[in-house]
Amino acid sequence: MKNLLLILSLILAACGDSTVIVPTTADDQDAETQQDQGDDGTDPVPELPLPELPAPPEPAVPIEPNPEEPVVEPEPMAPVVQPAYKVQKAVDEQCSTGAVKGLSIQLLDQMNCLSPGIMKSFGGSGSITYSASVFPFQQGPATDTLISVVAGGGTLRVNSALRTLPGQYLLYQWYVRGLCNANLAAKPGASNHNGGLALDINDSGTWRTRMRNKSYIDNVSGEAWHFYYSGAGGKDVRSLSVLAFQQLWNKNYPDEKLDEDGVYGPLTEGALKRSPAEGFAIPPMCTSTMQFVGYPFDVPIEALIEEDQAGDSVFRVTTTSGIDVIEYRVNGEVIQSVSRQEDPFFTATLDLPNHTDVEVVAYDREGRVRGSSTALLRADFIARPLGDGNYSVMPRDPNAYLDPVRVPSSAHVVPGWREMLITIPDTASFDVSLLK
Repeated sequence: MKNLLLILSLILAACGDSTVIVPTTADDQDAETQQDQGDDGTDPVPELPLPELPAPPEPAVPIEPNPEEPVVEPEPMAPVVQPAYKVQKAVDEQCSTGAVKGLSIQLLDQMNCLSPGIMKSFGGSGSITYSASVFPFQQGPATDTLISVVAGGGTLRVNSALRTLPGQYLLYQWYVRGLCNANLAAKPGASNHNGGLALDINDSGTWRTRMRNKSYIDNVSGEAWHFYYSGAGGKDVRSLSVLAFQQLWNKNYPDEKLDEDGVYGPLTEGALKRSPAEGFAIPPMCTSTMQFVGYPFDVPIEALIEEDQAGDSVFRVTTTSGIDVIEYRVNGEVIQSVSRQEDPFFTATLDLPNHTDVEVVAYDREGRVRGSSTALLRADFIARPLGDGNYSVMPRDPNAYLDPVRVPSSAHVVPGWREMLITIPDTASFDVSLLK
């Protein structure tokens, strides 16, 4: 049986989840493409002097990009990530920043280790939605302010927020090499999105007054969707993403150490190219108090599901270092429990029937449940939760294509031959047929 490698991008939430698909009109397709590609783009600014680390001074004036055409992150495709799959290979073979999600989670983790709570999730707020390609984090004061913005009512759709070093590297390389229909992108470490202060949204006209009243400015010509947090507590920490990478690299490759200076140079770029896209074997380690202050609503997790030659499902998980144990449950029964000490990726090989729901439950070092989510294994396809009501559906047969059927009208889908990206309501259900 051919190997089938699938990537499962989960944002673990303490509540259960459900799934779905829905056909879209041409207008819907354009809107969703804008969400996932949107302006996931960049702030075309010149490289600026980087502040002292780890606690750079707060800038007197927000650093804004020059007015340029927005960068378009290509529509998310199904990232095919293998163990030891390198970042550079993702540049050559992928068109989705989801291919480096595991490494991005670890870098986010390390940033919060360096500066506790510097990046804080806005996931879990029912009034803020985002697509599967979005990393739902900003600096803590910016996230708190954003939540206060939506407290006045309405649902805010975020197209782009924090981007870590490998994600920015992919976008920049696609731009300079003319790949993946990517437009102008800033160099890694130079985008305000790297610093967790820039935000791109849908329907900016509806939200502009409220955003401005809460210290979000929108002074970039031609980018009505782009807002920058200029309020109290915001810092220029774009170099922190670079420093986080340098430290994790040195921890894993002590014989090839980089200068830990937060400066993105040729040696740092060379190391980034050779880094494992799914994450380093030795993850960030800091106290749980430092670790979880940045995750008030949910804990990010990246999991791979591989069908081996025997037909068993092999799960591998990358998540925040504060998670110590992953449990795999079926019908409420624990079928396997793996600690980080046993395996840094919590690898589990499960012999399961085709029609099985596998719940993945995460525990911190104190034995507390930090969240759970469920993957749906079916005879023809696997539905994988991606967080915030977003799901991915892929066929098991590499020669088959997807066709949604029996879909609730409240759901929304970005159709694709090999992968469907779906946003669904809590109670939705769906079915999928295959075209061969």
